[in-house]
Amino acid sequence: MDAIKKIARNGMRLLFRVEVINEHKVPKEGGAILCSNHISAFDGPLIVAFANRKINIVAKKELWNNKLISYFLNKYNAIQVDREKPSIASLREMKKVLCNGEVLALFPEGTRNGLAKEVEVKGGASFLSTITQKPIVPIKIVGKYRLFHKIKLIYGNPFVVKNKQEGIKEITDAIEMIKEPCKVKVYKQKNC
Repeated sequence: MDAIKKIARNGMRLLFRVEVINEHKVPKEGGAILCSNHISAFDGPLIVAFANRKINIVAKKELWNNKLISYFLNKYNAIQVDREKPSIASLREMKKVLCNGEVLALFPEGTRNGLAKEVEVKGGASFLSTITQKPIVPIKIVGKYRLFHKIKLIYGNPFVVKNKQEGIKEITDAIEMIKEPCKVKVYKQKNC
């Protein structure tokens, strides 16, 4: 893990009390597509900082307008995409990442809180899983990015999309259906 990623991980863990659940569901090798809900601008850095594999994140092209942000996006191999008119070149780049056995992360909502705003979910992840046969790993980010409040990064069960159109709903349903694990309290039994 490089120094910047380690600093980001430790800083986020301190500020937001980050808890990662079921990370073992991300394949240890081979291509995979991480699909997460999108609640904040911190979501991308959170996923990259806490991943145990190298992540190639897909980000909106407007982020490259800020020199500091674009420096980090380029350093961590972010793929630029036009949310309104994705280019063939960006899709080819995403496919290449997956075919090289790497991990791609994106937000199917295409914008923060897209489902709540009733924005049409983007079909890129579904398309890529269909043509590459690489698994989708759903992620649900739970909590609010407030100082010293808990944020949970919960991974769901991987699956491969068979049909692009049905896959869009499959992905959003898989993200929404992720539940926080129940905490089981263990009480000491008294000897009678």
